[in-house]
Amino acid sequence: MDPYALQINKIVGQQFIGTRIFQELTGMGYTGSLTTLYRYLRQFQDEADNKATIRFETLPGKQMQYDWKEWQFR
Repeated sequence: MDPYALQINKIVGQQFIGTRIFQELTGMGYTGSLTTLYRYLRQFQDEADNKATIRFETLPGKQMQYDWKEWQFR
């Protein structure tokens, strides 16, 4: 991956997904596998991006949950 490090850093900055990065690199002559590229890209992942939600607690009466639902009245 070292010969492509500069190109990968540039492409990662454009926020492309792994398969798009793979396409770009194969166009530049990369012959490795997609799995190898994914292993290399792990270093660029931010831990906060991997979480769908962030839990936090508040005192009673300070927070409410509402489940959105469409209602139809007849």
